[in-house]
Amino acid sequence: MIKIIIVDDHKIVIESLIQTIEDSGEEIEIMGTAENGIQAIELLKKNQPDVVILDISMPEMDGIETLRLIRKEHSEVKVLMLTMHNDADRIKMAMQLQAKGYLMKNRTGKDVVKAIKTLVEGEIYFPNDIRDIVFESHLTKEVLEDELKRMQLTEKEEEVLTLLAEGLLVKEIADRISRSPSTVESHKKSLMEKLQAKNVQVLVRFAVKNGYYTD
Repeated sequence: MIKIIIVDDHKIVIESLIQTIEDSGEEIEIMGTAENGIQAIELLKKNQPDVVILDISMPEMDGIETLRLIRKEHSEVKVLMLTMHNDADRIKMAMQLQAKGYLMKNRTGKDVVKAIKTLVEGEIYFPNDIRDIVFESHLTKEVLEDELKRMQLTEKEEEVLTLLAEGLLVKEIADRISRSPSTVESHKKSLMEKLQAKNVQVLVRFAVKNGYYTD
């Protein structure tokens, strides 16, 4: 069962999302709703959802500041931004704060459900229209693609990536992070899949290029 919280200052949006999710037939439980960021943070103190659906323009505490606090205090929670704002600055800010998805409110309910499931599966959800907006704001396609890849990594995968770039072997990494070699191998395999790397050398180049390791 996927557990979610919906945060939006318009009750009609919340009601529509609830209806969409219920009609989808998917195993998604709505743990609660909030009308602003302050209420959302209070909800998160009492609940452990898999996904928070978060609006940007809200009274008292907007979605960007709420996302900042979620990343700081509830880093395991995945956040899907659902908003009317399609400007590059807000999208890039959401990306920098590790929102795992960004969706316009004019998309269908099926898109929202698909996005929720995608995030739970450990992937990101930035549709082509959102990527195009960022790309057109003078962020090169290569930088954008690297950023989207980076956003898929877990904290532990980032740690393993950094240690691989330092030249440590799997056994040495396992000792460093107090995990078994098989666990490190699993992280390494996941890194290669997410970063589309054929070998460790490609992982190292990505790590250096994106600031995980500096010689």
